[in-house]
Amino acid sequence: MMSDPAISKADPSVDTVSNEVRSGDARERHLENLEKSRWERSWPTIACGAGLFSDGYLNNVIGSVNTILSTIYPDTYSNSSAVKNVPSIAFAGTVVGQLLFGYISDHYSRKWSLMASTVILIIFAALSAGSYGAGGSEAGLFAALTAYRFFLGIGIGGEYPAGSVAAAESTGELKHGHRNRWFIMFTNFQIDFGFVVSALVPMILVLIFTENHLRAAWRVMLGLGVIPPLSLLWLRLKLNEPEEFNRERMHKYPVWLIIKFYWKRLSVVSLIWFIYDFSAYSFGIYSSVWLKIVLGPSAPLWKTFGWNTVLNLFYIPGSFAGAWVSDWIGPRHALALGVGLQGVLGFIMAGCYKYLATPENVAGFVVVYGIFLSLGELGPGDNIGLVASKTSATAIRGQYYGIAAAMGKIGAFVGTYVFPIIKDNAPNPIRAGQDPFFVSSALCLFSAALAMFLLPHIGQDTITFEDTRFRQYLQENGYDTSTMGNRETAPLYRVVPSIASIGRDKVLRTLQYFSRFLAWYLLRTNRTQSAISPFEAVKKQFGLTRKLLRIGKNIEHFKAAAIALDSKPGVAGAPGSDPVLKYLAVGRQLGYGFYLTFDMVTYLDAAGIRKLAAVKKLQTHAQRAWLTGLMCSAIAGIYSMWRLSEMEKKINKKDGEGAVEGKKIQRERATVSTQLISDLCDLTLPLSSLGYVNLDDGVLGIAGTVSSLIGLNTAWKKTA
Repeated sequence: MMSDPAISKADPSVDTVSNEVRSGDARERHLENLEKSRWERSWPTIACGAGLFSDGYLNNVIGSVNTILSTIYPDTYSNSSAVKNVPSIAFAGTVVGQLLFGYISDHYSRKWSLMASTVILIIFAALSAGSYGAGGSEAGLFAALTAYRFFLGIGIGGEYPAGSVAAAESTGELKHGHRNRWFIMFTNFQIDFGFVVSALVPMILVLIFTENHLRAAWRVMLGLGVIPPLSLLWLRLKLNEPEEFNRERMHKYPVWLIIKFYWKRLSVVSLIWFIYDFSAYSFGIYSSVWLKIVLGPSAPLWKTFGWNTVLNLFYIPGSFAGAWVSDWIGPRHALALGVGLQGVLGFIMAGCYKYLATPENVAGFVVVYGIFLSLGELGPGDNIGLVASKTSATAIRGQYYGIAAAMGKIGAFVGTYVFPIIKDNAPNPIRAGQDPFFVSSALCLFSAALAMFLLPHIGQDTITFEDTRFRQYLQENGYDTSTMGNRETAPLYRVVPSIASIGRDKVLRTLQYFSRFLAWYLLRTNRTQSAISPFEAVKKQFGLTRKLLRIGKNIEHFKAAAIALDSKPGVAGAPGSDPVLKYLAVGRQLGYGFYLTFDMVTYLDAAGIRKLAAVKKLQTHAQRAWLTGLMCSAIAGIYSMWRLSEMEKKINKKDGEGAVEGKKIQRERATVSTQLISDLCDLTLPLSSLGYVNLDDGVLGIAGTVSSLIGLNTAWKKTA
C-alpha cells in the first residue's frame, strides 16, 4: 500500500498493523465456520443485506408512478409542488434514516434496528399504495403520498447502516476469499436488481391494465413494494446479533478519541461517496437523449417503460462482475479501476457527443453508454459500501457507515441543482450535453486517485484486524477495553420485544399528536388547505395504524391487573406493599384493558371493514375506561409523592445510610413526577372527547405530544 506523506505512521488513522499483532493477539480469531453448511453460513448475510432490494425498487418505481400521476392528473398534479415532492421526498427521509439507524445499530442492536427498518418499509409501502385524500380530494391524495414517502425513506435509510453493516460482519463466517463477492451480491447487486424489476413491473402492469386504468396500475406498483421486506421478516426475526458485534460493542463512547482516530478516513470515504452520487445525476442526461431518438414523440407509455428497463439492465453485468473482481484484486483497487475507466470513457463520450447523439449512430451510443454504466457499478457502485463497512471498528461501524452513506445522498441532492445550472449556461446544445460529463468524468478520475492513495488495503480479515487496532489505540489512551462486549445480552433480549413495541407506538403517537397541533396552528393562521392536508393525513392515518398495532394488547393489561391483585403485602416495591397503590394499580390496568378492548372493536369501523351501528357508544365506553385508568394512575402518582415526602422527613441526611436513602427518594420522586405530568397531559384527551371540558386541537395536540415524548424517553432509558 502506498503511504500518504501527509499522514505519519504515528497517526492513529494509519492502517499499519504490526506482525506481532496480526499473529499474536488472542482476540483475533477467524469466524469462518466450515462445520456449518453453506446455507447456514450464508443466510445471515442474505437476511441482512437483501433488504436493499427494497431501496432499488421503491426508490426507482416512483419515477414511473410520477409519470402516471402526471398523465392521470395533468393539471392538478403536473402544476403542483407534488410533481417534485413525491419523487424526491424519500431522499430526505433516507438521510434521516441513515443517520438515525447508524446511531441505533451501534448503541442498541443490529438485529432490532434491522427489524425496525423492515417494519417501517412494510407499513409505509402499504400506506403509499393506499394513499387517499379526505373526501376524494386530489390535493389530499398527493399530500398523503408525500408524507408516506418521507417515512418510507426513513425505512430505506435504515437498511444501509443496519443491514449492510450486519451483512459485512456476518461475512466473517463465509469461506475465505469469497466474502466480498457475497457481500456485494446481497447489497449493491440487490439495489441494481431492484432497479430492473422496478422498471419492468410498470411496463407489465400498463400492458395488463391498459392506459384506461392507470389509477389501479400505480397503486399496484407501490403495493408490490411490500413483498420484498415482508419476505425477509421471518429470516430477520431468526437472526442473532453478529458475533463481531457481540464481542466488540461499546457501552460508553469516548467520542473525542473516536473522532481523532477516524476523522481522516471517514472524510475520504464520505468524499468518494459524495462525488459518486453527485456525478451520477449527469449520467442520466445521455439516457434522455437516446431515448428521445429511439422512441420519438408519440410512443405509448408501455414502450417508454420498456426502454427504461433496458436502461436499468446495463447496471447488472457491471455489478455482477464487480463482485468477483473485488475478491480478486481487493475493494480499493476494484473501486479505483472501475471509476478510473469510467472517467476515461466519459471523456471519450463527451468528446464524441455530437456524432453519437444522432439517429444513425444511436445503436453504438447505447452500447457505449451501457459499458459506461457497467463500469460505474463495477467500481464505486459495488465497492463504496464495502469500503465504508470494513474500514472502521465494529463498535462504531453503524455510525461511520451511516454518515458516509448520508454524505452520498447529499451529494446526489447537490448534483440535481448544480448540473442543471451547468447545462443551462452552456453556449450551445452540444456543449449542454458535453459540459456536465466533462465535470463528472474529471470527478471520476479524482475519486480513483483518492481510492488508490488514501484508502487502506482491505483484505478478507480486515474487520478483525481493524477491531484489534482500535482496541490497542483505546488502551494506549486510557480507555478500559474490558468494558467492551455484549455483557448484557440475556437481559437485553428479554426486554427488547416489549420495549420495541412501546417505542414504536410512542413514535407514531408523537407524530400523530404533533401533526394534530400543526394542522390546528396552520388553520388558525389562515394557511391553505393544501398546506394543512399532509398533517391531517398523518394524524388520521397514524391513529388508524396505532389502532391496528394495539390489537391484542388488552390481554397484557388484564394480566398485569391480575398480577397486581395477587401481589402480597409487605414486598418492597410491589404494588401490594401498600393497599392504596395495589388497588389503584389494579384499577389502572383494568381501565387500560377495557379501553383497548373497546378500541379494538371500533377498528373495524374506522378501517372501513364493517360499519358498526353502535360505534359511537363503543367509543364513549372506550374513552370512559381510558379516563378511569388515567385517574387511577394520576391519584397513585399524587399519593406516591405524599408517601415519599413522609419517608424523607424520617431519614437523617447527615448519616451515610440516610444520605444514600435520600438520593434514592429523589430519583424515585423524579420518576413519579414525570409520570404524573404525562398522566395529567393525557387526561385532557378523554375529558375533552367526553365533553367534560372544552379544549381545542392546539391544546390537545401539545398535551398528547408531551406525554408521548415522556413515554418515548422512558422506553429508551429501559434499553440503556
